[in-house]
Amino acid sequence: MIKLIIFDSAGVALDGGYPKTCKAIAKKYNLSFKHVYKICHDRHFLETCGKNANSLNAWNDSIRSLGLKVTGRKIEEMHLNLHKANEQVLNLAKKLSKNYKIILLSNNFQNYIDYLNKKFKYDKIFDEVINSQKIKIIKTNPKMFKYVLDKYKVKGEEVIFIDDIEKYLKVAAKYNIKGIQYKNYNQFKKELSNYLKPKIKLVIFDCYGLILSSGYPDTSKALVKKYGGSYKKYQDIMYFKYFNQAAERKITQTEAWQKTVDDCNLPITWQQLRDLHYSFFKLNKKTIELNKELNKKGYKTLLLSKNTRSQFSFAVKKFGFKKHFKNIINTYELGLPKASKATLNEVVKRLKVKPQEIVYADDQRNNLVDAKKMGIKTIFVKNFNQFKKDLNKYL
Repeated sequence: MIKLIIFDSAGVALDGGYPKTCKAIAKKYNLSFKHVYKICHDRHFLETCGKNANSLNAWNDSIRSLGLKVTGRKIEEMHLNLHKANEQVLNLAKKLSKNYKIILLSNNFQNYIDYLNKKFKYDKIFDEVINSQKIKIIKTNPKMFKYVLDKYKVKGEEVIFIDDIEKYLKVAAKYNIKGIQYKNYNQFKKELSNYLKPKIKLVIFDCYGLILSSGYPDTSKALVKKYGGSYKKYQDIMYFKYFNQAAERKITQTEAWQKTVDDCNLPITWQQLRDLHYSFFKLNKKTIELNKELNKKGYKTLLLSKNTRSQFSFAVKKFGFKKHFKNIINTYELGLPKASKATLNEVVKRLKVKPQEIVYADDQRNNLVDAKKMGIKTIFVKNFNQFKKDLNKYL
């Protein structure tokens, strides 16, 4: 998840900077742009903007190196006057500031930054302006980006850096910072959107235990309380032994209830056991609301269940699942185990997503094994707050 967006100043937030100034000098004095840029930018600017140097002295040195009959002050004035606001970028930065930390990172003389800030009101848009001369590090030094990561307590993969000079992006990439070389606004906005759009496209909700109360665990607890015995024995027989067979069409649901009653020596009918089980079903309204929020944000969601046709039909009708979920799969209808690779491949095919674009949440670890192997992001659900917190890390 992206937390911090770094903008370069001249060349991105502003139209101007050394490339533009050097082109103007080269044109006016009939010189090679590459030669002018190497002298003015690489030699006399880069070597001094990270130190306690004077901007005017840098221009005077540049003019002498180029052999021009003009004052450094005149070139400096031209340089500053060539800076114009890139309104599209600045307006976008304002919008982004509502959801992300945004900073301006510049290689510059501090007097230039103070001048540009006063003229273009950087401090009204960006959370901070970090300048090379102030921190005594320039963008060619990886330490500048380490400084930013440490200060904002973010990881490189949580950061986007926009600059018009490619070599600075390569330096930032050493810390896994995502880079965008600014060429024009439309190209920049498209690349930025690709980074910011949700990487996760599908969230899979387990039915029993996440959308509904935990189901069989609650039933097993109730049997212990009412008739004594072992919780583990009830779970092993009722759920792991007979329910799983019924859900995979090896026996009927009725047989699963009856065999549980017989094996556990319960003094009730299979119908009473079924009704006891159904009585614990409760809709998790927080999860339903979360599903609604995800849909509004453009995420696909899927209700995935491993259940017999009779149980699932009862729940769908009673709780109106079809009103809340556009996509519902009961693996009973597929004739496949719930969380098998085959089932998940069917999900990928139907929902037109890749495994790495999926988050799968379930309250049983064994249902997440194949998903992890496929590259699907998984959440073992213990409670709603923990589930929501873990989900937000992926979105």
